[in-house]
Amino acid sequence: MHHLVKELQQRLTVLKKSRREAETAWQELAEFLQPEKARFFGSTADRDEERELVWSSVPEDALHQFAAGIHSLLTNPAQTWMHTALVGTGTEDLPKEVREWASNIAQIIMDACKHEESGFDATMNECYLDYGCFGQMGLFIDDPEDDSAIPFTSLSPHECFISENRYGTVDTLFRRLELTVRQVQERWGRRKCGLYSDIWQKRTFSDAVQRKIDQKQLEETVYVWQAIYPRKQGEWSDEATIPSKFKYASVFWEEETNQLLSEGGYREQPFMFARFSKFSGSAPWGRGAGHTALPHIRLLHSQEESKNAAVEIQCDPPLAVDSNMFKGGVNTDSGATNYYDGNGVTGERSSGIHPLPSTADVSGVHVLTKERAEEIRTIFFNDQLQMVGGPNMTAYEVAIRDSKKMMLLLPMWGRLATEFLPVFVERMNGILERRGDIPEQPKILKQMLEERVISRLKVAYVSPITMAQKASEAQTFQRAFEYLAPVINANPSVLDNFNLDEIARDTQDLFGYPAKYLKDTQQRDAERQQRAKQAQEAAQLEADKSMVETADKMGSVAGKADDISQALEQLGGAQ
Repeated sequence: MHHLVKELQQRLTVLKKSRREAETAWQELAEFLQPEKARFFGSTADRDEERELVWSSVPEDALHQFAAGIHSLLTNPAQTWMHTALVGTGTEDLPKEVREWASNIAQIIMDACKHEESGFDATMNECYLDYGCFGQMGLFIDDPEDDSAIPFTSLSPHECFISENRYGTVDTLFRRLELTVRQVQERWGRRKCGLYSDIWQKRTFSDAVQRKIDQKQLEETVYVWQAIYPRKQGEWSDEATIPSKFKYASVFWEEETNQLLSEGGYREQPFMFARFSKFSGSAPWGRGAGHTALPHIRLLHSQEESKNAAVEIQCDPPLAVDSNMFKGGVNTDSGATNYYDGNGVTGERSSGIHPLPSTADVSGVHVLTKERAEEIRTIFFNDQLQMVGGPNMTAYEVAIRDSKKMMLLLPMWGRLATEFLPVFVERMNGILERRGDIPEQPKILKQMLEERVISRLKVAYVSPITMAQKASEAQTFQRAFEYLAPVINANPSVLDNFNLDEIARDTQDLFGYPAKYLKDTQQRDAERQQRAKQAQEAAQLEADKSMVETADKMGSVAGKADDISQALEQLGGAQ
């Protein structure tokens, strides 16, 4: 056995032990909510009989409503659900071309996700189903060698074993892959070292796989393990071109033979793993809405079974038959036949066939099951994720209602915003940058990076949840302005207390509109100076014109005064 495989198997053994406590609950949740994933203690075929005990589809429907609602809020393909911005000292005065370049990265990433061959939306729906059911979700983003669509793959909990770093972030993944012999042959068989290389690399899979190939058993299953973990400092480099020197290591080996298949790496963390909620100091696995709803789900199925039995008894009641016809025990099943002695306790003769009376309260059980169903839907946030309101609500009332509802989703969304989406954007940005899909950085940005004015890319997410949270800030300021409105009308100089330029520029962050809509601060100041200069020149022209008119008037008056003086002199001479 290769020493690296032996070392990784030792780590895997510890991770398997840490997951055993969670597996029991996962298995039960999967049987109720996602039967096709009930594989924690065997195949799904072994659980068909237990699936027959499921009496209601309400929990499964509530989970699907949850996944659809989260999908429409966080990664809605019809909306701009994220944007990128640069952070660092002096970012308030970034040139317009730099802000537009940073903002365009988000659109490029979203366009790559919309590619019809990537399957991003379908994969994210699978992730959100796991998120609500098991309390965690994982996504794997591969980097194809050609320019084909970026493939996305959901990571089901039954195939994953994870580990956290010292900051509580998942950075290590052990994954059990179920591959066919043909897939193993295509990936680790004899192949060229490069697209244009004449050097061939020998196969790395085991002789056991080769025997299956020789026997044409290409569709037989081969279990392969993949370990992804960060390399130690000094073992990797950002400038490395060899996968074995990349930041994240990737090791494949066969489960049955422990044959090392390959040792490579990734420049960025290729997977992202988010937990719904997690207790401090607990194992790396999280808990979701499914864990909270599990007691209600058990009770709902039990009550549905009782209700079904009560309805059957009322519709097809058991019968009482004269014992002279047959001797037998009591059977209370629906449609059952019970033989009785025609001579009752009172001595009166009662013969014939009679239905046994039933005291089952179907309506009462129905009310209980309805209550359980509503409780389960509430636990899965169905009431928060659906648009429910009165018919006469104003637009402002709707906005306030939605804002309050979205704020309730903050804890759940917060973990996605810290554990999932930043890693997702970093991975996508790296892949697209290597492909040349992201435009070259502006020259002024390169200079700012060299001077450490800008440190890194900051990811901001524009979704209804984010907008609802940021809208509360805008509503607070709006209320303040409404309060000050009478004062401003009486004394407009009160506005001198506010930085109106900052208020205007913060609206881009509050409402998430494109950065190109805002003018550069230098352009703004230049236009203001130009307007001030034009206003000054216009005022000067107006003043000059007024002076000329005044001079003309004074000249006219002086002329008239001379005429009057001459007239008076002539009048005096005549006298």
